[in-house]
Amino acid sequence: MSRRDFALENGLHVIVREDLPWHLGISKRHRDGLTLDRHGSRIVERCNEGANSRNARTVTCLDGNAQVVRELHSQPLLRSRRVRRSRRVSRSRHTHPLSIALSIGYIGTPAVRAAIVQQFGPPQNVTVCELPTPVVRAGEVVVQVQAAGVNYADLLMVAGKYQVKPPLPFVPGLELCGVIVAVGPGVTQWRPGDRIMGAPIKAGCFAEQVAVPADQIFSAPQSLTTELAAQFIVAHGTAGFAFERAGLRAHETVLVGGAGGGVGIAAVAVARRLGARVIAAAGAPERLRLARAHGAHETIDYRTEDLREAVQRMTDGRGVDVVLDPVGGQFFEAALRCTARRGRVLVVGFASGSIPRIPAEYLLLKNISVIGIGFGGVLMTEPAGARHVIENMLALHTAEPFTPQVDGRFSLEEVPVALQRLADRLVTGKQIVLPRN
Repeated sequence: MSRRDFALENGLHVIVREDLPWHLGISKRHRDGLTLDRHGSRIVERCNEGANSRNARTVTCLDGNAQVVRELHSQPLLRSRRVRRSRRVSRSRHTHPLSIALSIGYIGTPAVRAAIVQQFGPPQNVTVCELPTPVVRAGEVVVQVQAAGVNYADLLMVAGKYQVKPPLPFVPGLELCGVIVAVGPGVTQWRPGDRIMGAPIKAGCFAEQVAVPADQIFSAPQSLTTELAAQFIVAHGTAGFAFERAGLRAHETVLVGGAGGGVGIAAVAVARRLGARVIAAAGAPERLRLARAHGAHETIDYRTEDLREAVQRMTDGRGVDVVLDPVGGQFFEAALRCTARRGRVLVVGFASGSIPRIPAEYLLLKNISVIGIGFGGVLMTEPAGARHVIENMLALHTAEPFTPQVDGRFSLEEVPVALQRLADRLVTGKQIVLPRN
């Protein structure tokens, strides 16, 4: 391995590794105060306190394969002496691995594999790339991902249609179970070796390792299997939060739409444990059988039965007290007509792809409440509230354990397959990504 020293002002030196060739060009990029300047065949990184480079405190040399060579001591730096160009730097239209690493917050030694989205679009846009290990920052922990849940929100995020639109390129995956391997400054509640689960709002879970905010993860007790923990926050957390907002009481009747999906199955199980009578609605007999296995008292196949007529028959014409709707579209419109006076309709999502319009006059006539349920927003802005919900769900699990319903285990290379199955509505329960298997 050959090395070269480049002299900077104030007597500082940068040692550059020459064993790996620089083969692709990188244009100037900016992120969190980082400025990358092309110096010959290498990159010098300045971490600026302001726009004036005279305030630069740290200089790091990076080679073309995104390896950090050496970080210099924190000292003022006026400017670096221009290094003589050793050869022409070719320009490429393809994204260089260093660009990916800097854009998503990784700077370290290449060691982890991750699913990467470099352009919004269909699931086939997801590819696998080797990235540097995540650097732990203040208020964060680095997690070794054991399993990651696949959610409908992942499909929307890859397509660029999710309410949170990350800058490109990015690593998708909104839910995980894993073990902490590093703890950042200011984090006192976690230690390396802790088993955790979480749903970081900025994604990144379809990777072997990911850095996540310490206040967006939860302890994963040993009573939760890895596959259950990898889907617990989104599925059971959403169901628990929804029924909390609805003020669900024992002996009330709940209609759960999309009862064969991850959130639907969790909602059936949670409502049953809360003492409600559960009517599960789905579009296939096998999904209804699973709903019964998880606690549903009655089932409706809304592809072959009229939803309103079936509900009226099952409730002696009264209607249901609570509707949990992750489907939207025609199901919402029919379910609204099935709701009893002073009933509550919980809008969880739009898996049908159609966002319904709400007839306000019908709400007035029957004193019906329509309530939006976005547990992701709670995780991001109300950590104490989110922790309360998860603690309640864990208490239900302790009293009567939940059973994971896994419909497929996928490697990182198979993430596009898992997402396409979601898009085609072929999934019953939850799919799991196993980054290291």
